[in-house]
This record gives sequence, structure tokens and C-alpha cells, in this order.
Amino acid sequence: MALKRTKEGKIDKRTKEGKAVAERMAKARAARGKKNSFAQRLASFASSLFS
Repeated sequence: MALKRTKEGKIDKRTKEGKAVAERMAKARAARGKKNSFAQRLASFASSLFS
């Protein structure tokens, strides 16, 4: 089934499919945030070693 979209072209989060997509997007954002924070901590640690 195709995703329903609003007039603006955004995914309609009121449908089951839209809720599932929103949940997956939230998980992806959270995972990306964790990855970035680890990279930032690593860069900070490395710069503190060499300064």
C-alpha cells in the first residue's frame, strides 16, 4: 500500500504506515546522534593526547 501524504507532500502520520515510518525515522535519528557523539568524544580525546 502506498503511503498517504498530506497536501504539502509530507507523510501522513495519522495512518498506521505513517506511524511506522515516523518510528523508523526517529530510531535512525537517535542512532545517528549516538554515532556522532562517540566520534566527537573520540576526536576530543585524540586532540587532548596530542596537545
